[in-house]
Amino acid sequence: MKIVKLKSVSITNYKNIEKLSQEVNGNHFIVFGKNGQGKTSLMEVINRSALRIEPKDIADIPIKLGAKNAQTGIIYSIDDNGKKSEILVETVFRPSGAVMRVIDLSNNGELKPAAERLQQLLGESHDISPLADMDGKDQFKFLLKVLGGSQANSNFEDEYKEKYAERKVLNKQINAETLAMQQKEPALQVMNDYRTKGEYTVKKDAPKQPEKGDLLVEQQKTLNHNEKVDRAIKTREDIKSEIAKLQARLVEADKWIKENPAIDLTEIN
Repeated sequence: MKIVKLKSVSITNYKNIEKLSQEVNGNHFIVFGKNGQGKTSLMEVINRSALRIEPKDIADIPIKLGAKNAQTGIIYSIDDNGKKSEILVETVFRPSGAVMRVIDLSNNGELKPAAERLQQLLGESHDISPLADMDGKDQFKFLLKVLGGSQANSNFEDEYKEKYAERKVLNKQINAETLAMQQKEPALQVMNDYRTKGEYTVKKDAPKQPEKGDLLVEQQKTLNHNEKVDRAIKTREDIKSEIAKLQARLVEADKWIKENPAIDLTEIN
């Protein structure tokens, strides 16, 4: 009989979970918290990894806003009639797509056999040793260039930039809304009063009314400014009229010069 136990959970930038790393070691655990804190997201990650559900059926890429990518790693300990092993189910999410890997940790991982199989697929004429020193995106670009040429790599770069441009706009909007919410948030003293007294009151001082003399000064400044604007508008119209007259004279001058060219004095001299 095969016994499978959850050993550890690691999540980075998945939906609303920024960072989570927890050792479980086969023990029972309870997840609790307010709505929208990530309880469902945590169980979703565990369920998908346990059932090996590929991320290609996810409608939206579940990357936390503000992050470039998301990653989950779930380790299971397996006891198959006394034969013990550990399996890592790792999923990486990028705007360009997502991929799930199943790695047998008891066999020093899947990386070396995968590299050997990739070398067999590409042939000995392609050197894949640079892949070991690259991150995920650069590895993907390297393979695109090998398999599809420079055009495939260019298409990937264009789509990559477009995706992150959209995300950058969304992040700006979220930051602006967050700042607006912080400005409307009650003061700490008000919140403490609410906790202790059960009352929520905000005292606001009535705005100071301006003096009549200050208003008259401001009014006169505004009138003077508007008069300057009116004069500037009239001056602009006068200048445009003069320009039109000069342009008409210029046309006449060009016409006269064309019809009355200069006369050669050689024969007369």
